[in-house]
Amino acid sequence: MHVIIWGRVDRKITFEELAAYLEGAPASIGMSPITPPLVFRVAHGLTGIRLIAESHIKVDFWHSPPTGRVEAFSCKEFDQSVIERAAVEALGLCDLQVTILPRGLEYLTPGH
Repeated sequence: MHVIIWGRVDRKITFEELAAYLEGAPASIGMSPITPPLVFRVAHGLTGIRLIAESHIKVDFWHSPPTGRVEAFSCKEFDQSVIERAAVEALGLCDLQVTILPRGLEYLTPGH
């Protein structure tokens, strides 16, 4: 399952806030972290990633326009509402656009 969440932000997200979000995100959806949170200041804003045994969780924030994207990719199903709620509560995303992509060999067959 892949969940991609886009949204506006009404404040600047700090390096520490993004690291804290990535610290707790895997456990909140029942996944197993295999790296510490990796957060970087980049030309457009901030970007962070946390590798999990099941795949990864990635977050990007842009200063202009002030937007953010949270991506949770996993070989295992999870409750996407948990990731959505955390994106709003911890990171301040609003006006969400959520895309859910199924993942697995069964979706490679015609008709899926």
